[in-house]
Amino acid sequence: MKNWQILLRLLPFVFFFAIPGTASAQSLKSGDLEVVVTDGGDRALPGAVVTIEEVATGRRSVIKHNLNGTHSAVLLAEGLYVVTAENIGFVPVLVPSIFISGGSATHLELVLRPAVAPFTRVDTTFVASSRAGLSTAGTLSASSVGRSRLPGDSASVTESRRLVSGAVVGDATYIGAGFPEFWLDGLPVTSVRHPRLPQGRTLQAAFSPGLLTTVVNQQHPFDVEWSGGNGSFWTGATRGGSRQLGMRGSFDWAGSSLINSNKTDFGGRSVNEFRGDLTISGPIVRDTSNFAIGAAVRNIERPVPAPFGVGNDGFVTAAQGALGADLSAYNAPLIESTEVISAFGRFDWQFSSTDNVVATVAVSDYKASNLRMGARDPNVLGSNVEGTDFLGQFHYQSRIGGSSFQELRIGFNRTERGFSNTSPLTSASLSFLGVGVGSHPLSTGDFQSTEFRLRETLYFSSGDHRVKFGVEGGVTTYKQGFVFGGSGHFVFGDEASALGGTGSFFQAVGAGGVADFTTGQVGVFLQDVWTIVPGLDLKFGLRGDAEIKPTGQIRANAEWFRATELANSPLDIDETEFNFGPRLGLEWLLGADRSWKLVAQVSRFHSRPLPGQWAELLTLDGRIEARRGLGAVGAWPGVPDSLVAPVAGPILTLAGSMDSPSTTRSLLAITRTVGNTEFAIAGSYRHTDRMIRRSDLNRVPGPVASDQDGRPLYGTLEQHGGLVAPTPGANRRFPEFDLVSALNQDGFVDLWDVSLGFSHEARNGFLLRAQYSFTRTRDNLVQRGFGSPFDELSPFPDSLGGADWMDGKSDLDVPHRVVVSGVLPFPGVPSVKLSGVYSFSSGLPFTPGFQPGVDINGDGSGGNDPAFIDSNLISNATLNSWQCLRNNIGRIAERNTCRAPGNHRVDLGLSIELFPVGTSKAALFIEGLNLTDNDPYVVDRALYLVDPAGTLQVDATTNTVNVPLIANPGFGTPLVRRASGRSFRFGIRI
Repeated sequence: MKNWQILLRLLPFVFFFAIPGTASAQSLKSGDLEVVVTDGGDRALPGAVVTIEEVATGRRSVIKHNLNGTHSAVLLAEGLYVVTAENIGFVPVLVPSIFISGGSATHLELVLRPAVAPFTRVDTTFVASSRAGLSTAGTLSASSVGRSRLPGDSASVTESRRLVSGAVVGDATYIGAGFPEFWLDGLPVTSVRHPRLPQGRTLQAAFSPGLLTTVVNQQHPFDVEWSGGNGSFWTGATRGGSRQLGMRGSFDWAGSSLINSNKTDFGGRSVNEFRGDLTISGPIVRDTSNFAIGAAVRNIERPVPAPFGVGNDGFVTAAQGALGADLSAYNAPLIESTEVISAFGRFDWQFSSTDNVVATVAVSDYKASNLRMGARDPNVLGSNVEGTDFLGQFHYQSRIGGSSFQELRIGFNRTERGFSNTSPLTSASLSFLGVGVGSHPLSTGDFQSTEFRLRETLYFSSGDHRVKFGVEGGVTTYKQGFVFGGSGHFVFGDEASALGGTGSFFQAVGAGGVADFTTGQVGVFLQDVWTIVPGLDLKFGLRGDAEIKPTGQIRANAEWFRATELANSPLDIDETEFNFGPRLGLEWLLGADRSWKLVAQVSRFHSRPLPGQWAELLTLDGRIEARRGLGAVGAWPGVPDSLVAPVAGPILTLAGSMDSPSTTRSLLAITRTVGNTEFAIAGSYRHTDRMIRRSDLNRVPGPVASDQDGRPLYGTLEQHGGLVAPTPGANRRFPEFDLVSALNQDGFVDLWDVSLGFSHEARNGFLLRAQYSFTRTRDNLVQRGFGSPFDELSPFPDSLGGADWMDGKSDLDVPHRVVVSGVLPFPGVPSVKLSGVYSFSSGLPFTPGFQPGVDINGDGSGGNDPAFIDSNLISNATLNSWQCLRNNIGRIAERNTCRAPGNHRVDLGLSIELFPVGTSKAALFIEGLNLTDNDPYVVDRALYLVDPAGTLQVDATTNTVNVPLIANPGFGTPLVRRASGRSFRFGIRI
C-alpha cells in the first residue's frame, strides 16, 4: 500500500480508535440496504447470494448475510441500484431499479421460487420508489408530499420522481428559530440572512438543478448528527459521475403571451422566463474514478401587480404637482426579476476496494430586482439584491479493521448578499393606501458569512448493537452592515396630510452600524441502534454541543449604566455555552411480511441564536441614534432637517442571556404497505423555548392614560389627519435615550400536527401520492422577527386582564393543508405522461387592528395594536361576514382571531419522449402553472380608520383620551395583491 493511502487510512485515529464489527449505523450522506431472501416461508435461505450494482457507475458488490440471514449493505451512495438474489435450486430474482436515499435504511424482502437448473429466465420484481419516500417518518409531516424544491426555486411539474418529500415554503418550514436549515451531503450549509426579511428566494443560489439529485424537507429529523434547526431541515444530495460519458439537462421558456390573470391586470408588460442547465458526467478511470460538471442559468421575469392597485390616479397626479414626487411607476404593473448563473463540479475516486473520496465545488452569481420587502408595504420598485456563493466539500469514506467504517467530511462555504434601493424617494408609508413607496427601511444592507466545518464519524457494531460515534467542529464568521431605518421613514395617515407634509418621521443615524464577529462550535455525538429482535430496533443517541459566543465584542454604554445601573454589556452571558440533546426512538416492522411499520421518537435539539440578534447587540450599543419628528415634517420626498426631526436619543439593545433556542420533538407514525401502495398516519408535537422576545426598557413605568375603550396608553397622543402617534419622548422613562430593547428569552412555539398519507406507484409509471395535514401552532411572538423591531413589542406590556395577550395563535398557524400529486401515462403510449400537483392551504391568521403607522396606545409602535370590537361602530354587514368579530364584541380582539381565505393551486405538465441521446432520452414538456389563478393577497387588517375630520379629545377628569374612529369599509378585502397569474412554459429535458 502506498504511503499516502496509509496516511488517509490512519487519519480517523487522530480523533478516536476503531472497534472492529460487522455492520454500520446509518449515515446522513449515504444510505443502507437490508435484503432478506426467503423461499416464501418464515426463514431466510442460508445459501442465498445478493449482488448490488450502482446504475450510474456500474460498481458491483456481493452482500454477505449476518446471523439473522439479513444481507446488509452500508454507506451506499444515494442513487439507483440493481439488486440480484440467487440461490442454488431457485429461480434468481432481479430488482431492476431501487432508489437508496441518504440518511435512511431501505428494507427489501425477496422470495425465490424453487426450480430445476439450468435456468432459462429470471424473475423481475418491481419496487415502488415510495418505499424510500413516504414511509420515512422523518419526511412525513405538514405538506411533505409536494414538489421537491429549494425554497423559492420552482421545480418542474413533469419531474415525476421529485413529486414527493418537498414542502410548501412559508408553512411549518419556518416554525422554530425562524429559518430552515440547509444540509448538503450530510453537512450544514450556512447562508447569510437579512435579519428583518423572511428568507426564501435569496437562499442557496449556488445549488443549480444539475448539482442536486434530491431535495427533501426533513420535518422530524432524529439522528444525532443533526445539529441545530428548531424548525425543519432542507437536505440535498449532489449528483455523482457515471460509468459512461453522458449528458443531461433541461431548457424551458415562458413569455408574457403565456401569462394571464382574471384578478390582476399586468398591463401587457413584456416578460421572459428562461431556465437552462446542462450536466456532463463520465468516467476518468473506468470503475475507479468519475466526474460530473455542470452549469445553470436562470433568468426569471414575473409581472407584479401595481402596488397602488386601481383608482389612485388622482393622488399620483396631485403628488407630482404638490411635492414633485413621481409616483406613476407605483400605479402600474412592475417586473420582478431574478438572474442566477451557477456552476459545479464533483469528483469521485474509489481508489481501493475500501476507500472512496468525493470532492464537490459549487459557485454562483445572484441578482434580483424589484423584490418585495414586506408583507404590508411591498415597496417592490427599486429594491435590489446582488450576491455570490461559493461552496466546497471533501468527503473521505473507508473501511477500517474488519468491517468498521469511517467518514471524514470537510466543508467550506461563503455567501455574500448586498441589498440596495435605486429609488430617489425617501421611504414613506401611505397608510390610507396600505402601501409604501421609496427606499424601504429594509432595502439597504450588506451581509456576509463564511463557515468552515469538519466532522469525523466512526461506525461499528457488536452483536445486536450498531454504534455511531463522532466529533465535529466549526468556525463561522459573519459581517452585517444594516440598521433599520438608516435612510429615513415617513408615515402619512391620509391623502391631504401626505400632500401637505403632515405625519411622522423616523431615522437611525450615526457610525458603527457594521457588526463583524465570529462564533465557534464543537460537538460530540454517540448513537446506538439495538436490534432487540429482527425487525425491532431501539435507537438511543446523545449529542453534546459547545457554542463559543462573541460576548467580548459588545461595547458597554456608560451613560445608560449611570442612569439605570443596568449594564448593556453581557456580564451575565457565558462566553461558552454547553447543551446536551438526548434522542430516543423505536422502529418496528410488524406482520409476517413486515408490511406494518411503527416509528416512535422523542428528541431534543439546540439551535444557534440567529446572527442578526448578535449583530443587533454589537451595533445598537448607543452609537446609533434616532431622529424623530411628528406633525409638520414636510421635506418628503427628501429628508427633514434636524430642527423638524431632532435626535431623540441613542438606540440601545441589551440581553441578559443569549442561550441557544431548544426544541423538544416527539413523533408517532404508522405505515402500512400493501403491494405497491402505502398508507401512513403520523402525529407529532414540537415545543421550542428560549426564543427571543423584545420589550422596551425605556418605556414609562406604567400607563399615563387610557382611551375610550379602556386601552392603556403609554404616551401623550397627537392626531395629525388620519394618523395618531405619541409626542416624541413623551413615552420615555429616560428622555435622553430612545428605544432600549431587552432581548428576553421567554418566547416559545408549540406545534401539533396530524398527517394522513397515501402513495401508489405502478409498474407502468402511474403514480399517485396524497397527504392531508391538520396543524395547530401557538406562540407568544408577534411579527416573528420580521419587519420593524418596534412592532415586536407587546401592545399590553403590563398584561391584559391578568394574561399575556401575545400568548395565542401563531402568525404562521395554517391548520389545513392538502397536497395531491401524480403521474398518468397515456394508455398504449408510455412515452407520453401527464403530471399534476394540486395543493390547498388555509389562509394566514390576522388580528383586526388599525392602519400601518397608527400607534393607538402610544408605545412607539405603529403596527402592533389590536382593535376593540365595538358593535356600534362596525356595520352589521361586516359583523355578519366575520365570525371572528362577533366572537370578540365588547372587548379587545384576541390575537390572530381572524383568518384570510384559503389558497387553491393546480399545476399540470405534459411530457413526450422524443429520441435517445446517448444513454438518456430527450423529452418535450409543456407545463401550466397556477391554473386556478391563485392570489394569496394581503388582507386589509384595519378594522377602524382614524377620522381625519374628527378631533382627538382628552378628559382631564377621568384621564381618558377619545380617539375619533370610523369603520373601515375595506376591512378583510385585498390590500396588496400577490397574484402571479396563470402561466405556461415549454421546454426540453434530457
